This record gives sequence, structure tokens and C-alpha cells, in this order.
Amino acid sequence: MSYHDGKESFYHGFILGLLNNNNLFSNIESGDGRSDIKYLPVNKEKRGFILELKVCKNKDLYDTAIEACNQIIEKRYLESDKARGYINMLGYGIAFDKKRAFIKCL
Repeated sequence: MSYHDGKESFYHGFILGLLNNNNLFSNIESGDGRSDIKYLPVNKEKRGFILELKVCKNKDLYDTAIEACNQIIEKRYLESDKARGYINMLGYGIAFDKKRAFIKCL
């Protein structure tokens, strides 16, 4: 594996592989769009999360992670799960730039 494989789909697949779980969903419709990666716990009171991934393009890692967080808010990704009874959902914006990454939590 190399950072030369730096497209968003590469990072998406890599993260899915790391988090291999039956309650993990990729590009599932959520709110007003499709979240990149979503984990919904079996027990709706346990913590779940949404990951929005972005590759840096002419911005720094922090700004790109903020952009990913803003997408979670603007597209209302968390609201649809909260309406279904998942009370402890978090959103994370993750920015990648070759060998570097930055994670921002909502």
C-alpha cells in the first residue's frame, strides 16, 4: 500500500477494511445525501458514528476536515439516525494528504 494511491476511494476502502464489522455501512443514504462510512450499533444507546472522508485539494488538512464536518451538518447525516432512535451518534471529518491525516470531531 502506498500514499501514491491517494484518491478518496482508496482511503474509503482502507478505512472500511480496518473497521470490518457487520454494522458498518458504506455510502448509505442518510439525511439529504450519502455518508461515506456509518457505524450503527446493535444497541441504539451505544455510540455510533459517521465518517466523512476528504482528500486535500489546494487546502490544508484542518480546513479539509472542517469541510467534511460541514458536509455532515449541511446534509443532515446525523439527524436521520437520531430520528430512528440512535441517541449517541458522532460525526467525524477526516482529511487525507498522502502520508498525513487530520480528524475533526463534531
